[in-house]
Parts: sequence; C-alpha cells; structure tokens
Amino acid sequence: MAVRQGRQSWGDRIVVDLDRSTPWQVTEQSEEVVVNINAQADPALIRNFQAGPGDRLTSLNVQANSNQTVIRVGIPGGLRPRVWSLPNPNRLIIDIGTDPSVQRNIVWAPGIRWQEQIVNTGSAQFPVTALIVDPRQSGLAIRPIWTNPSSAIGTTPLTTMAQSWQAIAAINGGFFNRNNQLPLGAIRREGRWISGPILNRGAIAWNEAGEVAIGRLGLQEAITTPAGQRFAVLSLNSGYVQAGVARYTSDWGSTYTSIINNEFLVTVQDNRVVSQQPAGAAGQTSVPIPANGYVLVVRANSAATNALPLGTDVQLETTSSPADFGRYTQILGAGPLLLQNRQVVLNAQSEQFNEAFARQAAARSAIGKTAEGNLIMITVQSRVGGPGPTLAETAQIMQRLGAVDALNLDGGSSTTLYLGGQLLNRAPNTAARVHNGIGVFVQPSL
Repeated sequence: MAVRQGRQSWGDRIVVDLDRSTPWQVTEQSEEVVVNINAQADPALIRNFQAGPGDRLTSLNVQANSNQTVIRVGIPGGLRPRVWSLPNPNRLIIDIGTDPSVQRNIVWAPGIRWQEQIVNTGSAQFPVTALIVDPRQSGLAIRPIWTNPSSAIGTTPLTTMAQSWQAIAAINGGFFNRNNQLPLGAIRREGRWISGPILNRGAIAWNEAGEVAIGRLGLQEAITTPAGQRFAVLSLNSGYVQAGVARYTSDWGSTYTSIINNEFLVTVQDNRVVSQQPAGAAGQTSVPIPANGYVLVVRANSAATNALPLGTDVQLETTSSPADFGRYTQILGAGPLLLQNRQVVLNAQSEQFNEAFARQAAARSAIGKTAEGNLIMITVQSRVGGPGPTLAETAQIMQRLGAVDALNLDGGSSTTLYLGGQLLNRAPNTAARVHNGIGVFVQPSL
C-alpha cells in the first residue's frame, strides 16, 4: 500500500494504492474527514510519509492502527470530500474540492430530479446542488415545515425536521432569532399564518394547482373600536418586535409568553376584549390564546392600551400586498428577492437587510420558479478555490439555472438540502439548527 498526494486545479487529490480490493469507511467531522482502510500499511511508509502543501486541505496525516490504516484530512468548514475507489489497479481516491468533471442528474422520483453541476458566473465556478420539483406532479405535495407542529417556537436540524414531518425532501427556509428561537418572516400552511411577513421582504407562495408566485410580501392589519379609534397591527405571530400593537393567534401556540419587558397583553375573544394583563420582565408572563380569538400585545403604546378596556368590541381588518398573494394557501418568506421575470431585482437594503449581509460571500440556499413551472431548490457551499457566493452571484447562478423568479433563503451554516434520509450538500454534523423549511411529500396512492 502507498499514499500519493497531488494538487489539482479544483483542489487536492489523495490516492491510496492498494494491492487488492479492500473495505474502507469514511467519517465526516466539522473540519476533518477520517478514512479507515482495512489494510495494513508498510511501517516504513508511515514513518517516511511527508504531507505536502495543499490547495484546499489544511492537514494530512497517515497512521497505522492495528490492522487498519487511518488517513486524517483537515478540510475547511462546509467542504465535503468525495471518496471513491477504482479497480485495475486497485486505488482509493480522496478528493478535497470539487472536480468540475463530476456531475449528477438523477430522476429520484416522479417529479423530483437531483442535480449536481458547476455553474460559471464571470471567472468564478460554483458547485451547485439542486432539486428540481414539479409542483403539478400527481402524488407530490409541497408544504412549509417547522420545528414543532404545535408551536411556532423552536429550532432543530433540517434532517430531524424533515423526518418528523415525514417529508421525502426539504430545503432550509426563512430567518429566525437564534437566541429565543422565534420566526422572523412568513410561514403560511394551508391558509393558516404560523408566522406573518415582516419588512416587506421576499416570499414564495404556491397552491394545490401548482401555481407559484415569488415577490415582496406585506400583510396589513388594523383594529378599530366603537369609538372610532384605529390602530395598525404591525405584526402577526412574529418574533420581530417593535413598538406598537402585535397580534398572536392559536397558530402561534396554545399560549403567548412575553418576549420583551413591559408588554401589555389584551385577550380578544369573539371580537371582544375579555381580559387585560400587564407583563413585567420578558418571559415571565404567559396567557392562553383563545381558539376563537387572539392576544393583542401592546408594546410602548399607551394610547392603544387605554383604548382597549374590558368589554370593548374590536373589529379586525386584514389585507395582503400584493393582493394576489392572499389566494395562496402556502407561503414562506425569507429574502432578499433575487429575480423577477428573469431580471435581477436584488435590493437588500429595501428589505432592511444590513450592508454587511448584502456584501458577504457565504454558503447560500435559494429557491426559484422556472419557465416550465417547476421549482428549483439550490444550495451553494463555496466556489472552486474560494468562499461561497455573494447575493449578486446567487442571483446570477439562479439565472444560469433557468429561474424566472427567485428568492434567497437563510444561508451560512443553515444552508441544507435533504433528500431521502441524507443531506446532499454537507456533513450532517456541520449543519446548524434551523427554524423552518420547505418540505416535499410523496402522498400515498388511494
């Protein structure tokens, strides 16, 4: 047995020469891949092996362990190795980086295609992992999913989430507060607002007919009293907190617990105020949310507090913008919007993302609609020889892949694409916990 190391234009290749076909096992860790080979190496080889400098790999070590040879390769976070074997002569290949010649295009199930390819934008090359899903395919359903079906609060790895909901495929979705695990954007499932949109950010909407819309989404709500007082409801079932009035329904959970200090909680049942309660410190006060009503949370707005005494009748008005989004039963928000009508419409500042976020090169998830009406869900971990794409490059990647409209999803360590029990784009132990995603379901035949 011998070990050879070489640098390629796309990364590093390690070749293990074997004298026979030999079992081997790969263990992926956050910044290391460990390859156990059921073969004994010449002790002199172990002593004399000197690892050379690598392009992508950060370390290389060969060890003898009983009747096994253990190869440890340090890799940048988020990069996945490709390990494979060849006969005649017998070799084990460990690739660190992305070989542009390796592509994948598999019809995984009716209406679901798994693709891996290199997409060029200018001088950059990006390895892209994608699922193409036909929303009109009989027997398929696409739904928002989140951590806890009985509550809007919580985070978990996408693999756990998908398996809990029994989704066959999934991609991570919108943003959330990592500290309190509350959603920050639209989640609508089967007509129910689990979490409302915020900041007029981008969202994707679809229905049972396979129709899909992608655009910037707002939800306008207001309450009025018999005295003619009118107050805007600034958010619905949201972890996004600001001074004013917010509304929480039973789709948020069975109870509402104060998010910040000094909230004032008003319970409305059958369109009438039935209780009031000042809340002190954040997290210390909880009230039940009635199934036939909601809880109004007043934050730093004494006029609204004074206008809602016990017994007050309350009328609620709700509209969405654009109004067309109101007819879609399934919605998931993230942002920023990348493409509309094949044109780049990226404007992160208008959706109130900060400038550093807009310019950052990072792992990305995105979703788009093609001219044929298919959904394309992609993840991009890094470029060949460098970091992940910027938002502008992500928009160009979606253009190259044939998207007409496209939306950026939560990225970085959240970037995860799941199919049939495995993550396609990264090692499971490198994937962060997320709040929500988009799941693809295979419905049993009747």
